[in-house]
Amino acid sequence: MRSPPGPGNARTKHRIAERGRAAQGKAEEDAWRLGLENQLRAAKGEPLLASIEDLDAVLDEEEAAIEDGAPSKPDEDDAILSESGRILSTSSA
Repeated sequence: MRSPPGPGNARTKHRIAERGRAAQGKAEEDAWRLGLENQLRAAKGEPLLASIEDLDAVLDEEEAAIEDGAPSKPDEDDAILSESGRILSTSSA
C-alpha cells in the first residue's frame, strides 16, 4: 500500500531535486574553471590539467609558495614591473 500524498512527500521531493540542481551547478562550474585554466595553460605552453582535483592541487601549491614568501616568477620575467621601472628611471632623470 502506498502512502497518500502529503506535504511531507512534496517537501522531500523538492529537497532531493534541489540537491540535484546544486550538484549539477557545481559540476558545471568546475568544468568551466578547468576549461578556463587549461586555456591559460595552453597559451603559456604549460601542460594541461586532467581534472578539477589537479587544478585544486596546483592552486594549493601556489598558495603555499606565496605564504612561504617564494616569488611566483622571477622579477626579470615580469614585463609590467620591468617597464614600470624603466618609466620611473627615465622620468626622474
